[in-house]
Order: sequence, then C-alpha cells, then structure tokens
Amino acid sequence: MNPSTLVEVFNENCSGALLERTYIHYKADRALPFQTLTYGEFGRRVRLVASSLGDLGVVRGDRVAIVSESRPEWLIADFAVMLIGAISVPMFPTLTQKQVEHILLDSGAKAAVVSNELQLGKVIRSIPQTPDLSEIIVMNEATPLPGETFGRRVLSWNVLESDASASRRTLAVTPTTEDDVVTIIYTSGTTGIPRGVMLTHRNLVANVQGALGAIPTITHEDIFLSFLPISHSFERIASHLIFYAGASIAFAHSIDTVSENMLEIRPTVMTGVPRFFERVYSRIIKMRDGLSDRRRKIFDWAMKVGNAVARKEEGLPAPITARLQHIIADKLVLQKIRERTGGRIRFFVSGAAALNAEVGRAFAGFGLPIVEGYGMTETSPVISVTPFGKIKWGKVGVPLKNVEVKI
Repeated sequence: MNPSTLVEVFNENCSGALLERTYIHYKADRALPFQTLTYGEFGRRVRLVASSLGDLGVVRGDRVAIVSESRPEWLIADFAVMLIGAISVPMFPTLTQKQVEHILLDSGAKAAVVSNELQLGKVIRSIPQTPDLSEIIVMNEATPLPGETFGRRVLSWNVLESDASASRRTLAVTPTTEDDVVTIIYTSGTTGIPRGVMLTHRNLVANVQGALGAIPTITHEDIFLSFLPISHSFERIASHLIFYAGASIAFAHSIDTVSENMLEIRPTVMTGVPRFFERVYSRIIKMRDGLSDRRRKIFDWAMKVGNAVARKEEGLPAPITARLQHIIADKLVLQKIRERTGGRIRFFVSGAAALNAEVGRAFAGFGLPIVEGYGMTETSPVISVTPFGKIKWGKVGVPLKNVEVKI
C-alpha cells in the first residue's frame, strides 16, 4: 500500500482484509471492561456520520470543529469530515470559552462536534460572535440538548449515526487530492494569539511514512495505549500512524487510570511526554527507597547490569559479564518493573519537550527503550527521531528520510 491521502488509507483498511480486526479499545466506564470496535465497524460508523454531515449542509472545504477528549467518536468525526472533503479543527477540551470562540471565529467553522455539557456551554456562549456556525453536535447522550439556540441547531451524536437519519443514497465520497487541507491545528499561542496551521494529506501521509521508517516496525499485532489528547499534533500523528499500520489503539479512561489501563490492555507501544516518564521513574525510585537494605542492594545491582546491557541502544558494546548476569538481574528485578507496564512494551515514544538523559538511560536499562522525537505542528509534526542502536541521550536524533532541515 502506497497511499497519497488518508482517505485512501481509510478505504483500504475499512473495506479490505482488516475488516474483522480490532481497531479501537475503549471504556464507557472505569469499572467496566474495555469494549472493542473493528476496522469494519469503524468504517461503517464513519460513513454514516459523513452522510449525515452532508445532509446537514457540510460540504467540501467547510471547517468542522472538534472539542472533545480522546475517544472513538473523535476519530469517527475526524474521518467523516475527511470523506466529504471538509476540514477538521481540533481543540483541547481544556480551552477557555474565549479561546474556543477565537478558534471558531478565526477558522470560520460551520459545525462543531463537542463531547459533553461543559464543551457545549463554551460553544453556545460563542455563538453571538461566530456567525458562520450553524450546527452543533453533542456526543454524550446524557447531555441536555436545547434543540435550538440563537438560531443554531443542537443535535445528538446518535442522530448522526442513525441509519434512518443519514440519507439513503450511497455516500458519494468527495474526490480528494494530496494537496487538500485535512485539518487546521491551532498553536498554543505562547508568543501571541493562537494561529491555525493548515496541514494537507500530503503533509500527514508523508510524515507517517517517514516516521514509520525511523522507528521499529509497527505491525497489525501492536496495541497502542493513548492517553495524550489527539487534538495535539503529536498524538494526532501517532493515531494516524497506528491506523496506517493497521494496528490497534486503546484509549485510557483518563489520565488517572493510565497505570491500571496498562495492566488491562498490555500495550506494545505508547507515546508520552517527558513529565510522564519522569513521574514513572520517580515512583520506581521511591519504591526502591522503601526496600530493605538487602533487597535495595539487589535492586541497585540489577539496575547497574541493565544499564550496562542497554549500552547497545547507544551503539556501544555491553561487557560480557553484564550480559551473563542479565538473565538473573532481569528475573529478580527488571522483569517485575516491565510487568507494571503490562509486560509487553516494545518501546515508548517521547515528544513535546526534552527528555532527561538520566531517565532515558534508566528506561533502557529496564528493557523499556524510549524513542525520542522532535517536531512542531507546522512540520506535521515530526522532524527527527533518535534511531535505535545509535541513541545519544539528550539529543533529538536525525531528520526523517523525507525531511530536509536547514539551519
């Protein structure tokens, strides 16, 4: 498969050999087990929503805002917008009402998809200042709907997914080119007001292909646990990468349940920000400090052995004695640390800020190597990645093969 657009990737994965393969794992409630959604069912729901959006008057080039936490409906909305040639405008659910208003106005959003009553309130209060907005769709069933407010329709997500509401005609997928804009992602505005970055199919597909060539192989068997917001370009490209590879994505129920969700899903790949890895490392050190003197010595010895063997990630030879001792060190200590992540992690990916070199080395010593990436929203976003076997801790690696860097 050598697609030039994300719509081509969608048509391939949701109409072909992957139909019965699980794409999404999600939790409706913390106390409930994970539920699943196959590629085939995902494709069916995307087409229904796309058809319904078309019936509401959303056409090629229109902007559709998504103000929601990461969840299956987020991805369904994103691909539905793509299929009709419209443009998604993702927003962090933590934004203030004024920030939401600015982005709705600046992007000229025609419709907004929101997750709950809190996000609905922000959008409704923005209506007087956002003349282009005509449709609001709410994901959560329990959210009270006003029906119409300030002349704008407020609809339930279930209406969009209903077979009865979508037009009975076969969805006419809008012809898409690689230079069509897929999304407008607004920057954080640290040096001024947030500005929208327009990214095309060519941008995103090329970045996925470049990233896949720079990290260890992702296969259909991989399960990716996601807890960062997809509205951020880092997690957004990670979700596209997983979809492109035909792997599975699991949404953590919340940031507070990541540890328990790891044990339930037993992921093979995860993304995170440096603060996440620092927090995990601090917990491990705190656990180590609470051990008896004898067990603490065993822990320190195992860490020393693990760090020596992990030198291979830096392209350096591991001492023979460390390699011989590693089997015992792993059984006594290192394996138990990995089991806290579910026991199947092949590698982590860190981005959005600089990773502390000490933390990176420690994770490699545990047998949990971290690939560090550098990028920015304007570059779709990945620019460079640290290559396995040539990692230099504290560095951002080398540019992707299809990325040119000038200084």
